[in-house]
Amino acid sequence: DTLRVKARVSEQLWVLPIEFSGIFNIPQFTEDLNIYLGGGLGVYFGDRTRTVLNIESQTISKSPGYSFLIVSGMEILLTKQISAVFDVRFRQGQYNVVSEFPVSTININGVNYPLEKNLNSNIFVDGVKLTLGISYNF
Repeated sequence: DTLRVKARVSEQLWVLPIEFSGIFNIPQFTEDLNIYLGGGLGVYFGDRTRTVLNIESQTISKSPGYSFLIVSGMEILLTKQISAVFDVRFRQGQYNVVSEFPVSTININGVNYPLEKNLNSNIFVDGVKLTLGISYNF
């Protein structure tokens, strides 16, 4: 009772995050361990492109999103100048994209299928960033 059609559909997202954060050190328990907490603000720019049977959507407008972020981490001194660093960053960014297809229908096997004209997208860039590294202290 239902008509099924296979069609190649792809979606491409890109995002440029710009984040500013500050940290403060928690009072030290030992001389070799430094624990810190912090937070900041992020601005997220991006775009979204959808392609259905080689028909690509066109972006009409984009607006950046803003978000708070939380930072927590620790630094373990291995020597006087070298330390190991572990950092966790939580964010919940987003940005908005309005796009449209250049045509209102596509034809597959002689049957016309409508394409949604306005595509209003609210893209979320949630996530946790884990960082593990070595630091050199002057």
